[in-house]
Amino acid sequence: MPDFSLTDGFLRTERFFTQVFFKILQKTIDRYRG
Repeated sequence: MPDFSLTDGFLRTERFFTQVFFKILQKTIDRYRG
């Protein structure tokens, strides 16, 4: 069985990096529009 705490931490980290990626993407889009 997988370690649930490790799996939960991985999903939380993946979600965090996804949010950071979209923030950078939005800033890049705004920069090209501006």
